[in-house]
Amino acid sequence: MSYNISMKKPADNFFLSYWRGELGLGASFWGIFVFLSILVTGLLGISMDYIPKQISFSLMTAFMIYTCVGLYQSNIKHGGLPSYGSPNANGKKDSKFALP
Repeated sequence: MSYNISMKKPADNFFLSYWRGELGLGASFWGIFVFLSILVTGLLGISMDYIPKQISFSLMTAFMIYTCVGLYQSNIKHGGLPSYGSPNANGKKDSKFALP
């Protein structure tokens, strides 16, 4: 079994495609970042009575890093709003989003 780790072909794995930002921006935000985060943090909160708190916090931290990176990658690939003062396609700073 070979795994697709190159960025040239789309990933077959759902979790890897989210990590790379291949899902749409709406699905990444509402489906994964909002809905799945509520579900996972709720389950981890309930499980804190049964497993050590350090493990629960470690799992929650890893999941939140995963969701933030996937959402950021999706934002970059699917044309979300640029950050304040980020260069546009021409390499110049976009003045309408720049701080005064």
